[in-house]
Amino acid sequence: MELVATLSETIRERLKTERIVCVEATLDEYFDELDGIEKENFKIEYAFETIFASMSQASEPHETIVANLIWALNNHYRLKDDFRVLASGRIVFSPDCKQAYNPDAIVVKGETELFPRRKKIAAMTNPYLIVEVQSDSTNDIDIFEKLPCYKSFDSVTQIVYVAQRRPFVSVYTKNQDQLHWINEDYRSMETTVKVDGFEIAMKDIYRKIAFPKK
Repeated sequence: MELVATLSETIRERLKTERIVCVEATLDEYFDELDGIEKENFKIEYAFETIFASMSQASEPHETIVANLIWALNNHYRLKDDFRVLASGRIVFSPDCKQAYNPDAIVVKGETELFPRRKKIAAMTNPYLIVEVQSDSTNDIDIFEKLPCYKSFDSVTQIVYVAQRRPFVSVYTKNQDQLHWINEDYRSMETTVKVDGFEIAMKDIYRKIAFPKK
């Protein structure tokens, strides 16, 4: 009798040789798989009727930048009871584009709204601010797949993309008409990044980061 490998087993085996594994699946199959990978060392996201799996262990520079940003966001929002800063363990799901992602950091305003599910893991549908620290392997996905979906959230007011191999931050801010977005890029280590009415120094975002030599 031939044994059929489970989806988790297939992903785990392919990740030994592939940086990102793509598997066609329904949204229900994605959420079912999500419930069963708590002890796995990979993460999964969902877009275009496909599960995208990658190793969950990020690089040290990536995690250092994420920690620096969460520290700065927490400092700003700590006295604002209606706001919470969350790390990458929280999934966001857009019913409009039917995609589910794990941003590196999220700010939530007000009560958390969840995509209704009967099982363990539910996805948030009302992020207020989204942060992604980019890497070479995910750059195209971040820009061409995630960004349009993040913009589809009615609740999202800003999206912050941060490079890790060079000083570069790109901030997308929803215009007051709620239809258009303004993009501001920051490249100098001597400048400050404007995020939701306050400023974060580029030096603080990249504190303890040694950039690759050219």
